[in-house]
Amino acid sequence: MTYRKMISAILVLMVMGVLVMADGHEALAEDSLAVVKEAPTRAQIDAKYKWKLEDLYPTDEVWEKTLGELKDNMQRFKNFEGKLGSSSDYLAECLILNDSLTSILHRLIVYSGLKKDEDNRVGKYMEMVDRASTVASQFNQLSAYIEPEIIAISDDTLKSYINTNPKLGLYRFYIEDLIRRKAHIMSTEVENILAMTGNVTRGFGGIFSMIDDADIKYPSIKDENGNLVELTKERFSIFLESTDRRVRKDASDAYTKAYFAYQNTLGATLSS
Repeated sequence: MTYRKMISAILVLMVMGVLVMADGHEALAEDSLAVVKEAPTRAQIDAKYKWKLEDLYPTDEVWEKTLGELKDNMQRFKNFEGKLGSSSDYLAECLILNDSLTSILHRLIVYSGLKKDEDNRVGKYMEMVDRASTVASQFNQLSAYIEPEIIAISDDTLKSYINTNPKLGLYRFYIEDLIRRKAHIMSTEVENILAMTGNVTRGFGGIFSMIDDADIKYPSIKDENGNLVELTKERFSIFLESTDRRVRKDASDAYTKAYFAYQNTLGATLSS
């Protein structure tokens, strides 16, 4: 090849390269101008698809009032401590109290938790969840003596209580199961210590929840029709079942990459 021909070939390649780069920039410009299908906010969702927390508590104020009443009623556990083996009536009344207050506690926890799940960035409901969890830990501490005291009663006495006291009929399975699990139930002191760890051990899950449900931002990918779509957890699961391999791969890569920005925080949480 002559020198002149070589120069011409180089010039042709340079021109082709410029054209390819121009096409690439044009494609990037088109992507940047494309309308992204963003994830809808809760306010944009039809009411028929939302849960009705008013069925639990009509207002936050009613929740607050119920929480205060529960904290007061929890003190009634002290009236039965050390007495469960003295009569079937004491045992029955204590179990009835435990059931009724546990039901209220669960409703308080569910309401505050679902309110928080509506938008994890709202501080008010994060605080309500923390308060409900603190009360739950206190509840477990005050009632920690129940199972250790029950298993301290002889099996024959417990069976006699069940057979002679109609109020304990509802608790037959529970008591018989306690007898079966007797070897695995700790003393009152140990159960109380375990109950006190509630506020500490739930912290790790809370940190991850704030990252996973509030802070994390997933990128946008192109769907099967070439439309830019903001990735969400729900859309991710749908894209993974796409018949288009490119869509499945893009969704998987984008979803995973979003967590890399938090890898140090998540790693420290896991090892704490």
